[in-house]
Amino acid sequence: TLRKPSVAALQVAWVAVLAAAIILRWPTGGRVNLAGTEAQQVLSLLSWTILVGLMLVTPAFPASSVVSEKHSGTLALLLNSPLSPTSIFCGKLIGALGMPMILMVLTIPTMTACFAMGGVSLLYQVLPLYLIFILVAMESAVVGLYVSIRANTVDSAIRMTYAILFILDLLLLLPYRLVENTQNPALLLIGKWLASFSPLPAVLHILGSSSVQAGSSVTGGNAVIIRFVICSLIFAGILG
Repeated sequence: TLRKPSVAALQVAWVAVLAAAIILRWPTGGRVNLAGTEAQQVLSLLSWTILVGLMLVTPAFPASSVVSEKHSGTLALLLNSPLSPTSIFCGKLIGALGMPMILMVLTIPTMTACFAMGGVSLLYQVLPLYLIFILVAMESAVVGLYVSIRANTVDSAIRMTYAILFILDLLLLLPYRLVENTQNPALLLIGKWLASFSPLPAVLHILGSSSVQAGSSVTGGNAVIIRFVICSLIFAGILG
């Protein structure tokens, strides 16, 4: 995959877009905004760009991994090899995570420049964001492999993978929006945990956003980040 010219072009475009965000907002005239407003704006733009990019790019590779081997006839050879099922799965998972990990590494210089602008916390913003990015990539890869094992064609595997991730990332936010004004604590708790399967509330909390589009009240407190970590690990573990 990494030898394809289209993938090389994707990496160049990825770096160019992230670098443009920094260049356009970089302080000029030797003056820096001590409040960190510009840095927070750039951090928000970078974070959403990275998150959306990972959501769009990561699932395609694992979703086509196993099903393509079925059609080429190499899967039978792989299953008859001395490798255990766990070794095969881990190898496929590591290979599927190769591309998103490269994309995340390519964001480090841009994120470092954003941190150098001032007003951005390394401990409370940058590191938690990268933790969420890694979990999103891992979850997407596991879902893709799970679907690829059971699909018959590459197209159906890719469609089903993106459909499942769409439900996880967006549709599971709706139950909380429906019950957030209720006085029933059980319904509120269920709604919060369902919303925690999506990375959006955790990212909104880290960035300090109050956007109502993803449920602003879901983002209150660090508990939302902990719930997302727990939900993503449990979900990936069950599918794995």
